[in-house]
Amino acid sequence: DFQVGKVDELGGSEQTIKRVADMLNAVASRVAEAGGYEEIILADLGDSTEGFGNTVAQAQTNDLSITDQIRVILRLYAEAIKLFAPLCKRLWFVSVPSNHCAVRTGVGSKTRANAPDDDFGLLVNSSLQLVVENREELGHVSFAAPQKWEEALTLETFDGTCVGFTHGHLAGSQSKVASWFSDMSFGHRSGLHEASVLVHGHFHNFGVSLTGDNRFVVSAPTADNGSSWFSTSSGVSSEPALLSFDVADKRAQNWELKYAA
Repeated sequence: DFQVGKVDELGGSEQTIKRVADMLNAVASRVAEAGGYEEIILADLGDSTEGFGNTVAQAQTNDLSITDQIRVILRLYAEAIKLFAPLCKRLWFVSVPSNHCAVRTGVGSKTRANAPDDDFGLLVNSSLQLVVENREELGHVSFAAPQKWEEALTLETFDGTCVGFTHGHLAGSQSKVASWFSDMSFGHRSGLHEASVLVHGHFHNFGVSLTGDNRFVVSAPTADNGSSWFSTSSGVSSEPALLSFDVADKRAQNWELKYAA
């Protein structure tokens, strides 16, 4: 949830770019100090751009056009791939559709223009794939996104642990994500019946819970400029952070939050 282009109590795009770059470099330094990994998954959990289709106010508060938002997030994720590709034997870049990145015909949640894959975040994913393919030094980098009518996907790691990814908005509230995960698993949607771990964003705070037969539900924090509207209406806020953790033997563990310097 970088929400590039958003202006709020923690600043604008300049502050977002610096914050994200600092966080990515901090995580990469830790991975390098650990000697690298067999496999790394970079997960874009959605809302990488702020967009203009969620509220009327975005037209007055955003400091970047939609095309410039896309250019910035392309650069940030390209830098992330450059940072992490030398630190592993296989690198995945995963993206999922989201509410802020959906292409819309107007303002509001019911104005989605097309299928879920009509999404600026997925455009960034496919654009990066075009840049990376056929480059020998990046031959171990792969890209993944949900199928056209799906809004989640599941990846199997080297050791056989299956990890699901979704934005989180379809659950309606954070307290309902576990039951949404259960429903999708029972319906055999997006391969989530195989997943031991589900990772999502959208709710802007870090959290871990268990559901079913020891399946992990992991909520990632946001790296955006804050939400003064939410904070002034609820009193709740969270400090921007980037989450990293390990997955092995069908478990998620070794959580680490990197905060801005």
